[in-house]
Amino acid sequence: MSSSIPLAPGGAQEAKLDLVVEALRRSGKVQLRVWGMSMLPSLWPGDVVTVKAATPEDVVLGDIGLVLRNKRCFIHRIVATKLSQDGQSFITRGDAMPDDDPSTADAELLGRVVAVRRANRIFVPGRRVSSTDSAIGWIACRSDVLRSLALKFHAVRLRAGSILVSARLGLFRKRFSVFEPLSTMTSAVTLPGHDRETLPIEIGGMTIALRCHDRLFLRHLAGRYAGFVGSRRLANFEFDIDLYEPSESPPAGDGLKVTVEKGDWLLQRGDFRARWTPNARRGYIRQAKNPYACDSLLRIVHTLILAKQGGFLVHAASAIRGSKAFIFSGVSGAGKTTISRLAPPDATLLTDEISYVRREGDRYLAFGTPFAGELGKVGKNQSAPIAGFFLLEKGSQNCIESLKPAEAVQRLLRNILFFAENPTFVELVFQAACEFASAVPIQRLVFFPDQRVWEPIC
Repeated sequence: MSSSIPLAPGGAQEAKLDLVVEALRRSGKVQLRVWGMSMLPSLWPGDVVTVKAATPEDVVLGDIGLVLRNKRCFIHRIVATKLSQDGQSFITRGDAMPDDDPSTADAELLGRVVAVRRANRIFVPGRRVSSTDSAIGWIACRSDVLRSLALKFHAVRLRAGSILVSARLGLFRKRFSVFEPLSTMTSAVTLPGHDRETLPIEIGGMTIALRCHDRLFLRHLAGRYAGFVGSRRLANFEFDIDLYEPSESPPAGDGLKVTVEKGDWLLQRGDFRARWTPNARRGYIRQAKNPYACDSLLRIVHTLILAKQGGFLVHAASAIRGSKAFIFSGVSGAGKTTISRLAPPDATLLTDEISYVRREGDRYLAFGTPFAGELGKVGKNQSAPIAGFFLLEKGSQNCIESLKPAEAVQRLLRNILFFAENPTFVELVFQAACEFASAVPIQRLVFFPDQRVWEPIC
């Protein structure tokens, strides 16, 4: 019943711990979802907590701390301190637990909880537990039946609160009609589009049809995505495109934002704004008259689709040889384009920049993509089972090195493309990476740039 962070077994557990520690070290903050019940009713399953890196001098009694113990992370309240010859240590306890945890050495304190997001509300957790909350925690700790009832009541309360917030927001919109253009795009999606030309783009076996009044623009896209133009009859989703000239002022804000609002995904960057309704299989985008916004739209939509299927897009070159696919991943300059150029004549290049990984049952397939890198060459619209995943490093000779599971998952996650700041989908991507690493060998490929690099691969 502890409020420990859910960690996958084996190497994935170590990888997630490494990621938490690394995130705190780099940015000073990390967001985690609570799954346990030992902090009821201060923290409920499903709450998302923001943890700020902290030293012993930063915390006071009553703070909720993130502590590391026996390779597990716990989110418990700091209830006492203890001095010893080894220095100061903390005593923690879950609000719903009858006993204190083992004392926590300073080195095990990772941070403190500074904010909690619960449904539509964000709040700062208090340092004191009221007598009512203590009673609820006491009951939850000792009665499975009452704990189950409390969880059900909490779920109903959250749903009621979400409905009330949505109703109030809808009333506000009707009265004032002061919205960003994204919020009005639902009506644009439903406008008749019989005079629009349609270009279906098939990537990874998924077809997204782009519809636009500008025939020349679609012809330009057809050339850009040559080999990936599919059938409109088989389109999984459709997007209506409205264009504006690049000379016009783009919408305010240049940074990419991908958020969800009542089931609709809102996509925004300086040169485009889009709304996508997955349940209706429709979307709308207003963009500058250039192909780059379409590239971004397709990549974002496919990452969201793949996340729910256990797949992902990754910064990597990939190729098929001998009916098997091999993926070569790395940051810019690692050698993705180089190894693509060195591919033997019997290899089919899928991409030199962004690889498409999809799960089908117990196996993973690599698909070609039209997203070209420095090679400037669109990949082939083919697929094959993935036989190996290589992390590229340049060296003086060619060799393949094994990686520990934790390092393999960690380095894979660094190269996966994902744009949405949504805890549920971030968790899906992490799970997908862990499951992929347990099914496909991930190795380090140190290579010297000549054609012999392909000899030990297959």
